[in-house]
Amino acid sequence: MVTNTRPHVARQRWILSAAALLLPMCVLPACDWMPTKPSEPLVLAGRIDQAVVQPGETATLTFTLTNPGGNRVTLAFPSACQVTLYIRNRTTGAMVYPRGGGWACATVLTDLTLEPGAADTRELRVGSEQSPAGAAVALEPGDYAAFARVDASNSSLRSEDVRFTVR
Repeated sequence: MVTNTRPHVARQRWILSAAALLLPMCVLPACDWMPTKPSEPLVLAGRIDQAVVQPGETATLTFTLTNPGGNRVTLAFPSACQVTLYIRNRTTGAMVYPRGGGWACATVLTDLTLEPGAADTRELRVGSEQSPAGAAVALEPGDYAAFARVDASNSSLRSEDVRFTVR
């Protein structure tokens, strides 16, 4: 018995044609889940609430990623790390935070969406070795520079250094 395979081929062609028509609709900028390259540069800025941290005190480093543009921006990341913070000793150049100098991030695709004028803020408390347990990072006396990085597939940024001293 001979079977006619032509209806099967016609059905496959119809499915491929429909997929070809629908695919461009998924890559249009209107899709909320798609990463979008910022039309205006994002701003990544840092500050510290006190430039000199005395023994027993803590200070708060704040890094803010802002979308000053008029359009929504979605950043796509290849890992769970989005805005990463670093501290280096200005005298030795050694990276002291995170320990070992780099982040270990879960390998999972993540995204961060910033509406026009919106911001994403990350904070890190630093202090001297004699500071109370409220400091996330206890540092030896010295001069330090902190900065933040954003390494998305569609945008990379590095903040200016935020300089501070621990006594």
